Amino acid sequence: MVTRPYGYAIWEAIQDYSKVKYKKTGHSNAYFPQACFVGLYQYSFIEKEASHVEGFSPELALVTITGGKELEEKLVWVNVTRSEMRKKPFARTLEFLWQEGHTAHANPEEAENEALQMIDVYTKFAYEQAAIPVITGRKSKLGTLAGADRTYTIEAMMGDQKASQAGTSHSLGQSFSWAFGTQFMDEIGERQHVWQTSWAISTCFVGGIIMTHGDDSGLMLHQNLHQ
Repeated sequence: MVTRPYGYAIWEAIQDYSKVKYKKTGHSNAYFPQACFVGLYQYSFIEKEASHVEGFSPELALVTITGGKELEEKLVWVNVTRSEMRKKPFARTLEFLWQEGHTAHANPEEAENEALQMIDVYTKFAYEQAAIPVITGRKSKLGTLAGADRTYTIEAMMGDQKASQAGTSHSLGQSFSWAFGTQFMDEIGERQHVWQTSWAISTCFVGGIIMTHGDDSGLMLHQNLHQ
């Protein structure tokens, strides 16, 4: 999917808002390389967190041959691509853009507060900037991110009477830190595994804006999304 200037301007407006809010809540930006052959994960590395892989393996894009030779071990793309058979512009695409945050905490209470704080950021953006009414809440066990303790989302009702998951915030617990050995030294000098969170908003939200404020005659945007 090619995102043309008007569509990308909406995504830039979302990014501009998000960057300010992220920094106000104490977060910093980092850059991770897109997929090139030196920037791929070995599949065995991904498999360390078994429950996460079980939930996502059907959507992973794997590299099995490079330079004309079959690889001894499959490689997984680093950037956001997935095997998507039900393609729909902005809503479901083979590749999409997002702003994702990750944090590590000393205890579960801090991690839970972080996850709730960030879903509140997305809720306020939906109402105050995008003029989209959403329902904020915790997903069922079936809808929880594979490997996470709890998943919180904002859900927007679209014109076709289907809900769009517009933003997510996950309280990951310690499953990933045990799998990858992510530890810290506590105040009494003992090593502990961190409690983690992950939260994101993606170009799928652009689709939500179009479906909320557009109809068969076109799209009308309010002032906040023109800035």
